[in-house]
Amino acid sequence: MIGEPLEPRIAQLQRDLLRTVGATGEPAGAGGYIRVARTALEAVSVIGRRYRDDLPLTGWQIDAAHSAQPDHGVHGQFQLRELIADKPAWVVAAALPVGWSFLCVGNTIVEAVSPDGTTHEPMLSVDV
Repeated sequence: MIGEPLEPRIAQLQRDLLRTVGATGEPAGAGGYIRVARTALEAVSVIGRRYRDDLPLTGWQIDAAHSAQPDHGVHGQFQLRELIADKPAWVVAAALPVGWSFLCVGNTIVEAVSPDGTTHEPMLSVDV
């Protein structure tokens, strides 16, 4: 965990998500960084994938779901604390471990996919 912990409501939603999908989380603190495609910031649906990385990077990359290919080279780095107000579902999903991915539509985590390809449908609406 980097820096201060996430706010209690987000941390609780992360625990709920992990319990729902049966995963042991690797939560990133509020100071952890994720890569976000410029197109994802305006997209309704996004896909997040977690790769192995070194702190303070969390390994997360968020891309717009409508893109056939990831937005190579057009990513920014954001700390999780910067995304809590506008993209809380992304921050909740950031608790998933390396190798997992998720699909968010608006502020709802619709799917979480494990490294073995098992798809979970938590349908977790994140309104904080």
